[in-house]
Amino acid sequence: MRKYIFIFVALANLLNAGESGVFIGGSLSLNNTSYNGVYSTLENNITTNYPHSNYSHNAFGASARIGYQKFSSDARFGGRFYLEYDNNGYATYRDESGTKRKMDAYGFALNADVLFDIKQFQSAVFGIFAGGGLVFNAHKFPKSGYSIYKDFDNSPAALKGYGLCAQAGLSLTFLQKHRVELEVKYANFVSDYDSDYIHLGTKAESLKLEAQGFLNYRLNYAYVF
Repeated sequence: MRKYIFIFVALANLLNAGESGVFIGGSLSLNNTSYNGVYSTLENNITTNYPHSNYSHNAFGASARIGYQKFSSDARFGGRFYLEYDNNGYATYRDESGTKRKMDAYGFALNADVLFDIKQFQSAVFGIFAGGGLVFNAHKFPKSGYSIYKDFDNSPAALKGYGLCAQAGLSLTFLQKHRVELEVKYANFVSDYDSDYIHLGTKAESLKLEAQGFLNYRLNYAYVF
């Protein structure tokens, strides 16, 4: 009798534990970024600087990912790597006069995580995960937004950069194929922009912008093939 009970439990664990294979998924997120800037004017050899900074709170975004995950023979420990596109929504930026401006934030990331399923339920498995990756990020004002325009292409200010990220969270896997996660992610990237001085007759002006760090809270879903 014990033998049959053991076999039944083993089969139940295998049915609900981690699945190896290619996966696709997406996320809904709340994104937070710190912005700093200096608008400068030059006239009669006198430079005047107008520094400004702000923290953009909880811009709503979405992302898509594709990758591969692999679990150990006991289907408890695993790992995954994946490519991700993030549309981090419209962040709020305040210029030197305190006026709110919208900034479109987006990027790509190459990530890897360690997976650990720790608690078996009747039809699901609870787990944790943690990992890191490389992030390429951009923040861009719309055409009608705040910027100093480049002479050669009349394009608005765009901040571009890259950095490392770290993420961790909780997971719930249903019937091997469906995985839902709550995740916290932080990236240490610095994206910057420098217009240099643009001369307008006897006057000149410049704009320097910087986005530092990135913290977001995510609800993830993935389907494993």
